[in-house]
Amino acid sequence: MSSRSARPLPEPAARIEEDREPSVPQRAWRVAHERLLQTFTLDTRSLATFRALLGAVLLCHLCGWFVDAPAFLGDAGLLPRGALAGAESLWRITLHAANGQAGWAEVLLLVQIVAAAALCIGWRTRLAAGISFVLYASLLNRAPILVGGGEMLLTALLFWCSFLPATGWGVDTARADEGDVPAAEQRSWATAALVLQVVIACVAVTLLAQEADPLAQVLGQPAWLTPLGAWCAQHGLFTAGMHPVAAGIGVAAPLVLLTPVLPGVLRAVAWLGLAGLQLAAIALFNLGIGPWVVLAALPVFVDARMWNRLLASSVRRPPLRVYHDAGNPDTRRWQKLWCILLGVPRFELHAAQDTPRTATLFEANGSWITIDADARAHLRSAAWVAMLRASYLLAPFGKMLTAVHAEAAFDRIARRFPASLRCPPPRTSRPATVSRGALRLCAAVLTCVLVWNLATPWPRLRAATAVLAPPLKLLRLDQQWAGYLPHGPAQRGWIAAAGETVGGRHVGVLHAPLPVQVPSPTRFAHYQGSIRWHRWNDAVLHSDIAALRYAQYLCHGWNTRHTRADALQSLSLAYVTVHAAGPASRTAPGSDLEQRPLWDGACGAAAAQASSPSTAAQQHLP
Repeated sequence: MSSRSARPLPEPAARIEEDREPSVPQRAWRVAHERLLQTFTLDTRSLATFRALLGAVLLCHLCGWFVDAPAFLGDAGLLPRGALAGAESLWRITLHAANGQAGWAEVLLLVQIVAAAALCIGWRTRLAAGISFVLYASLLNRAPILVGGGEMLLTALLFWCSFLPATGWGVDTARADEGDVPAAEQRSWATAALVLQVVIACVAVTLLAQEADPLAQVLGQPAWLTPLGAWCAQHGLFTAGMHPVAAGIGVAAPLVLLTPVLPGVLRAVAWLGLAGLQLAAIALFNLGIGPWVVLAALPVFVDARMWNRLLASSVRRPPLRVYHDAGNPDTRRWQKLWCILLGVPRFELHAAQDTPRTATLFEANGSWITIDADARAHLRSAAWVAMLRASYLLAPFGKMLTAVHAEAAFDRIARRFPASLRCPPPRTSRPATVSRGALRLCAAVLTCVLVWNLATPWPRLRAATAVLAPPLKLLRLDQQWAGYLPHGPAQRGWIAAAGETVGGRHVGVLHAPLPVQVPSPTRFAHYQGSIRWHRWNDAVLHSDIAALRYAQYLCHGWNTRHTRADALQSLSLAYVTVHAAGPASRTAPGSDLEQRPLWDGACGAAAAQASSPSTAAQQHLP
């Protein structure tokens, strides 16, 4: 070998650069970059908790919609399909308007309820989230006048959730192959969109509330108060200083959670403050699903360190050992499914034939076996209750079942069912990651949503909203946060309706005949109904077309429930307002009620006017 070939080769320039110690700005940038990436890196337990809570909130919300479907989702109700005509109808695609019958909408709501339940338990997670998003956006497009900030946030979270893999707690994780389980942490455009969406919603709602004092408006409209809130208002527990404190928490806490360089203790305090603000809003005010959706989204800010501290006691305990029949692989999948769904933090799956003790128990009883931390063996229903006791969520329930000796009753019930119940066939192995094309779409939509939201404080960006409006309206992501809190002048009132039957009898169609007495503060919410009825009543106050439809709806509903002798002949709608010192137009001496007429006429005239061509041309509500 020549001397030239024996010479050592010079090191590459890149390696020399690596050996050099980075400068202070470089180190600071690397630390800030790592912290920033860590902000959008979500723990799988956080994602699973968020998904389960979001599915539960959506499920309860859809049940309320199912009750109100005849009133708002049919041509015979308050919002016929002709009311959707307008400039935005081209981009507001809705499957709920494919048929004018309320039964069609109820069928779609049932599909949505099934998808929400699947999302809650983590079964076909991405498919369930996609179906929930499409049908929920269609539902909001069918009744746009009833859409608020909470509904918009729920729509956006369902959209971002459809780009997240099935992680953590759920049926998909229980049925997946061992190599198909994703990593303990997830970082993608979808996780970044999820974090930024929650921060944008919280900050935007709080900043928009600064234009007017929402606490004063809520106190002026008792229908926005819960019974606890009405009791607090009666006893003067609401003070002027509460609004600045709540506004400070609403703006500062999300920004603290988004800032990666702040210590974990400060982030935990911000998390607790934001969660406490939502719980206070739920307990005191009727704001719809907005606080519930924010509360369901807060687990995404819980990092791995917080989870490890919360579950430290369960980690110190020995794992729950679960034994199955080695000759029947279905039993292993069932036991894995139960352990994950019941929230058992640590468990081990073994074949019962592997140890002499469990083999003897299995041969004698033919049952699967669990052995707890005290080395006690449990069979049949007692084994299932032992899983409950090992759960970090359902442990009190399991201890209660043990105290009342419920295992024997469960065994007697189980004997009545056939033993042919089997686990579904194993799921084919498929990667748990989302495709690159889907993530690119997620990144593009996230950019559009950020520009759209930034156009509100920065007028220079408003020109871009004209370009972004069509695709965002098509996806129902053109976010407006003004409908989250009460707006308009504060009025202590409600809508009342009085009618006269064919026989000349005066009846109260809604609550009581006019004139009515002042209800107690806890009855205002009952008079107003759900948040959807509150928004509809607000439309009735500002639109003659809405008042006409309401009169027609009340007449039709009354006449279908009563005989011809008790049918309504005429109807009067009025807005009853409470005044501390009313004017001379009071309804009676000494009364503190004032009535503002909304509509008065015959029921037949209401139906004729609602179906007339001139009314049909003006059906679009403001």
